[in-house]
Amino acid sequence: MASTQTIAQHYGRADLGTVILAALNAAGKNIDRLEPDDLAPIDELHS
Repeated sequence: MASTQTIAQHYGRADLGTVILAALNAAGKNIDRLEPDDLAPIDELHS
């Protein structure tokens, strides 16, 4: 069975928030006024 550290190394990304915000900015989204539809493409990252 894989260790927690091995799993975190495989799936983890320390700068994920920065990458998501950059993508939203690049798509022309207003970060201060995000709508649920703006986040729909990344909603499944938690599962």
